Amino acid sequence: MAIAVLVLAAAGVAAFGWALFRKAVIRREGSHDPEEALRRRARRCGIDPSPMLRSAQWLRSQSVRTVTMESFDALALTADCLAAEGTPRGRVLLFHGYRSGPLQDFPMAARELHRMGYDLILVDQRCHGRSQGKYIGFGTLEQRDCRDWIDWANRRYGAELPLFLYGVSMGATTVLMAAGEELPGNVKGVVADCGFTSAGDILRHELKTLMHLPAFPMLWVVNGINRLLAGWSFFERSTLDAMETIRLPVLFVHGGRDHFVPTDMTRRNFEACRSEKRLFLVEGADHGMSFAVDPEGYVRELTCFLKKYE
Repeated sequence: MAIAVLVLAAAGVAAFGWALFRKAVIRREGSHDPEEALRRRARRCGIDPSPMLRSAQWLRSQSVRTVTMESFDALALTADCLAAEGTPRGRVLLFHGYRSGPLQDFPMAARELHRMGYDLILVDQRCHGRSQGKYIGFGTLEQRDCRDWIDWANRRYGAELPLFLYGVSMGATTVLMAAGEELPGNVKGVVADCGFTSAGDILRHELKTLMHLPAFPMLWVVNGINRLLAGWSFFERSTLDAMETIRLPVLFVHGGRDHFVPTDMTRRNFEACRSEKRLFLVEGADHGMSFAVDPEGYVRELTCFLKKYE
């Protein structure tokens, strides 16, 4: 009887672990409405969505060149290249967040960067948008894609212009992990908006806050499935480790009311960072909403950072 109970319990844990793995890691197909996502985000912050929606419409209307690159694991990854008007002053690689996209995460930032005279490369991260992939890597796989996009950009356009990395949410984790490695000399700085410290940390947080479950044993069960199918571990990379070796300056940004990624994760990244750094916290801003809640402050911080290091 006891053995039967244990077998049933183990089967239940395994089944629930598989369900969590599918929910967290496997690509979701189907239609996605960026404008509705922006409206939901605005409602959570109690702000008018109109500036974000106008910027998203502006971004949709731009003439872009869609490009494709092959990843280290033979996936076709896609990005849109938006050229500056006139001679560019630099180039920015933009990496969106978890189950999101450039239209949701960068409408206002992309418009401002374009106004400032930067070429933009808006990446569809693996498993998102038009890019291939079955398993989301929570920055662990994407940081390798980031380094490949840097090399691609320098081959395509040359390495004479300063290049900045800019990420929101999982995109911030992506660029911070990548910046802990040796990068080409024209990469001048990193903007990391509301990034988490590691896959294990953010999934542990979500289990606790959304499902009211302890990390053990579920996180280890899901990680075991992930290692078996996706080939990587939730615990193998951390932005905190990258901050020990980073040489690039970093502008850290986070909202004070982030419901998804705790603000403390950015504080921990900031404290661990060994390079030049600045921290910009926006009170009242939910996840990925710092630009929309305080556009003047955000533009001021972004402009000062880019001008200082370009």
